[in-house]
Amino acid sequence: MITTKDQKWIDTLILELRLRDVSGARIGDAIASVKEFLTDSGEEAQLAFGTPAEYAQSLDLSSVAETVSLRGTILRSSIGVLAFLAFAQAIVPWLDDEKFAVGVLQLILLSVPVLAVLCLPLFLEKLLRNFWLLALLFGVCITSGIFAAITAPRDQGNAWLLVNPAVVLIVSSVLMIAVSIAGTIDAMNIKNDTIREPLEASATSRKNEKTSRITGVLVAWMFPIFALIFLGLDLLIR
Repeated sequence: MITTKDQKWIDTLILELRLRDVSGARIGDAIASVKEFLTDSGEEAQLAFGTPAEYAQSLDLSSVAETVSLRGTILRSSIGVLAFLAFAQAIVPWLDDEKFAVGVLQLILLSVPVLAVLCLPLFLEKLLRNFWLLALLFGVCITSGIFAAITAPRDQGNAWLLVNPAVVLIVSSVLMIAVSIAGTIDAMNIKNDTIREPLEASATSRKNEKTSRITGVLVAWMFPIFALIFLGLDLLIR
């Protein structure tokens, strides 16, 4: 019987193998073997195999080119956050036919998500092993962006920097669309990377792949969709 504690160990093992860019099929084989052993032996996963990181390393499963990289997904999402924040900052002055005014405090707040993305590769694995830290980081970045918009100079004479908002909108839109296209390509290739155990019914596998593909595409276009909603709301209140 697979206990809750064992299932948590298995979930952590899946993450460790994902960090090594192991294919979904190989992960499925590894998980099926672990579950079979635990069911037959009655041992705890931690006692039988050690830590998930140690066991993942002992398997020595090489990555393959067609897997969806977890690191790449997180990094693309981070770029999408920056692009969306820039878009949201520039939309109001663009609609008002004014320059995008940037103040010192606003610039400091905007630098928080920028620095977070630049430093992300240095501590990405730690964040992925502790998802609450990753969620906290994204929350801080979004909050900084919101306060940056609130603290934007109302008088352009008090601005530290004046920027053409159309340029910011174009660059941020291109980045969001590029990130979305890359995410869509990954989502459409999900068949090569779905975690499926050997005895799993083909119908169930196909259903999981379809659900993952649809969800992946929707998530990939999340920032452009939010940007359009944000633009629509600004137009409605004018």
